[in-house]
Amino acid sequence: MKEEYLQKVPTWYRDFTKYDVVLSDDIDGLVSTSALKYAKNWNVEYFYNFETLYASNDVYFKENKAATRVWADVSIVVQDAMTFDNHVNRVNLNDYTNPNAINPNILSDITNENYYDKYLGSTALVIWSLYGIPLPETELGKMILLAIDTTFKGFYGKDQYKRANKHFLCDVLGLEELYEVQKRHTSKEFYQLFDKYNLNRKIEINGEGYLESSLDMEFLSDVLGIPVELPTKKMNKRTYFEDKFSTFYSLETIKDIPRLVTIAFTGKNKCCYSVIKRKSA
Repeated sequence: MKEEYLQKVPTWYRDFTKYDVVLSDDIDGLVSTSALKYAKNWNVEYFYNFETLYASNDVYFKENKAATRVWADVSIVVQDAMTFDNHVNRVNLNDYTNPNAINPNILSDITNENYYDKYLGSTALVIWSLYGIPLPETELGKMILLAIDTTFKGFYGKDQYKRANKHFLCDVLGLEELYEVQKRHTSKEFYQLFDKYNLNRKIEINGEGYLESSLDMEFLSDVLGIPVELPTKKMNKRTYFEDKFSTFYSLETIKDIPRLVTIAFTGKNKCCYSVIKRKSA
């Protein structure tokens, strides 16, 4: 990551504390948590599917869980929650900002007001950049990395999206090599990767409490150059959430939404968010 933006990043990402990571339910969450395991040896101890937060037996009854919990690819706005994410989550520059969120949109002052200048990229790339993880050696590996959360999409879009694609890849994350990869391919070639390698498959939890997915972990590990794998620990239901979708035109601050836990603007004045329902223990 370029120094100008690195200076704005909350410093907890450098801690020697053995943090417990929350895995979200898609390939971005999977690769992000695998990158954190590779760079920091932080283990996945939670799973979040936007309806329920599950916890492993190792942390279920741990005191003060929030102090050692790091979310990956989740736009959590709970006070002081540590998270890596890639979403637009503020109404305007005066809105509340989670001080422990590591998010390119926060670093570049992107809010709902300038939504179309947002970071169109993955959380995995943020972690790759922040920790200086070597890029994949092969062209296919680099393309797969760009395919996560359709990072490549902006390069082939309208001028505003092209500018944002270059700004974030080159000026913020310092991943100029990946920017050049886009020049050598078409958007169709990238989209073909989704069908060929099932990149849209989700991570799910089975009836016995174990995580499973049809994502090809062996293939991803081989092309990305880091071990990509699901935790094998049993997960237990911990907290329940309710997902909501809304269109806002008069919202002045996300703090006006009662019991808010996560929020992501998915379009100009449109957002999806979750509110807490109850805890199981």
